[in-house]
Amino acid sequence: MTTLRHRAAAAWLTLLFWFVAHAPGLARALRTPGVWGGWAFSPATRRGTLANARRVLGAGPHGRGVPRLARAMIGSFYDAVLEFGDRDGGAPRLESVVGQEHYDAARAPARGTILATAHMGSFEGAMALVARRERRVYVVFRRDPYPVFERLRVRRHERLGVLECPVDDGLPAWMHLRDALRKDAVVLLQADRVLPGQKGVPAPFLGGSLLMPEGIVKLARLTSAPILPVFAPRVAGGVRIVVDEPIHVDPEPPPRGTIDPAQRLLAAAVERAVLAYPDQWLCLHPALLEDQWCPAS
Repeated sequence: MTTLRHRAAAAWLTLLFWFVAHAPGLARALRTPGVWGGWAFSPATRRGTLANARRVLGAGPHGRGVPRLARAMIGSFYDAVLEFGDRDGGAPRLESVVGQEHYDAARAPARGTILATAHMGSFEGAMALVARRERRVYVVFRRDPYPVFERLRVRRHERLGVLECPVDDGLPAWMHLRDALRKDAVVLLQADRVLPGQKGVPAPFLGGSLLMPEGIVKLARLTSAPILPVFAPRVAGGVRIVVDEPIHVDPEPPPRGTIDPAQRLLAAAVERAVLAYPDQWLCLHPALLEDQWCPAS
């Protein structure tokens, strides 16, 4: 049964990526049936977004508003994929920047900055806006198992002028990022999901535990670069950039078996963003460790 659920999710994603790559206008026109298809025909997607919606709303299994929020999350994911079909590859319309002073404070020392974001809203749009301002922007990612989406991603990043650093290249990738930060580059990483090949650490999140990549804090400790939580939710006027306070990592690692205080602060920043813009969270799988072992709904 689990295999069938995953195959259904893979089929929905494959179809979505194909339309965005080959017929982006049609993919946009078919948004309503496309989102409905993800909800109706992909049990794994439905189960994951329901679990995440319950966590956000603090509701029980049949809490009011949970299905509505789960479907909105799928809709936001659909919108995020549509961005990759934009032929101009430019930055989206900027509605506002909240926390500009935090960005300026983090960049003032000119010692590199780690932008920690989440799968939320228009994170590709945030990258585009950062690339307008910064001389060198690196994005850390893992090569996608879907060939169609991989080609979309490569094309978009080339148009944005950002530099790619795939984590599946192993230790050399992290050494490259270390050197780039020491030359005052900006590095963008996702903080709410551990990719295959990454090491993760559980952190308190929405009443449970979120497995977060530990490489963000380790890289900050290695380079003395601040971690700057940045999010890009979609709002009525475009994309809003929300910048949280910089997180400075203690040069000395915490005692073995304890969570780094910087990791807790980063988890709290992601949690605040998710609670503020819950429908914009793009995690289609059960994000919390406790929910990954729950029976399907």
